[in-house]
Amino acid sequence: KNDEQAYLAYSDTFALASAQLYQKLVATFKNELPEKLIVVPDGKLNYIPFDALLLELPEVNHHFQSHAYLLKDHQISYSYSATLLEEISNKKSKASKSLLAFAPTFGKNDQFITTLESPKGELGRLEYNIFEVERIRTILGGDIFSGEKATKENFTQLAANYHILHLATHGKANDKVGDYSYLAFSGIEDSIENEFLYVRDLYNLKLNADMVVLSACETGIGELQRGEGVISLARGFFYAGAKSIITTLWSVDDEKSMELMELFYKNISKGMKKDEALRKAKLDYLEQHSHFESHPFIWAGYVPLGNMEPVNLKNQFARLMTYGLIALGVFLLLFWLYK
Repeated sequence: KNDEQAYLAYSDTFALASAQLYQKLVATFKNELPEKLIVVPDGKLNYIPFDALLLELPEVNHHFQSHAYLLKDHQISYSYSATLLEEISNKKSKASKSLLAFAPTFGKNDQFITTLESPKGELGRLEYNIFEVERIRTILGGDIFSGEKATKENFTQLAANYHILHLATHGKANDKVGDYSYLAFSGIEDSIENEFLYVRDLYNLKLNADMVVLSACETGIGELQRGEGVISLARGFFYAGAKSIITTLWSVDDEKSMELMELFYKNISKGMKKDEALRKAKLDYLEQHSHFESHPFIWAGYVPLGNMEPVNLKNQFARLMTYGLIALGVFLLLFWLYK
């Protein structure tokens, strides 16, 4: 109820600001735009989800489902630069496994850490992140680490072997020192090592992921450096070798993220391009929800970065099938020899 009141209170502000930004950034060349757009944002434009821009002011500001979003006309993805996009598009993955998903558990304290000086403080409990990764595994298969097994050590040791990495956890941006933005993993009792994966840690990882999905708060924002752009968790994963990132521009809702991610992975499983899969997930979400539950705060924070080609699931499934047939053949041979 409090969320609904907040959404309604800011509906007028959102509608006006979004429509004005559309007029300033897009309207003058709207008719020349193709359906598929790649946005290379500069400066503070890194913080704006273009698909939530409004082509016109709505008649009723709080009927969010029916707004004339740019999303409805265009398939939008993002890149830090054309050079980086070309570089990652030409990268060949050496991963041998499909999906690796992490869903840590945290305490019941509603307080969230906001300072680097308290790395052992207690994070708020997530109620839906384990359900989220289990639903994704039902769609694509793969391996999940949840609860106490969802540690930073397990992630750093295994991540290089997988085509898709999905992290459903807490995230925290640092707009003063971007290298200290972090993702949280399950803590290890009596360990002096905190379970935060900082941006600076990502510089030492070597990933082979076609796609990294950061289903956590504030993973696409951080320190805005002149000439460098935003130093964020998403950018750190690119440095580590990921070809594409699904990232977030603000704090996201735990339950609604689960719903949106399930829709997204169903589209990925059909061979859609990543930006197409996310766009359709958002449009489907809007169709399934009305009024305040379709507020852009819930769905527009997720944005796709990097190479948008479909994840090559066919080769992964073919490889698994081959391994399965080999294993079956060995078993039958041993059984025949035993007889």
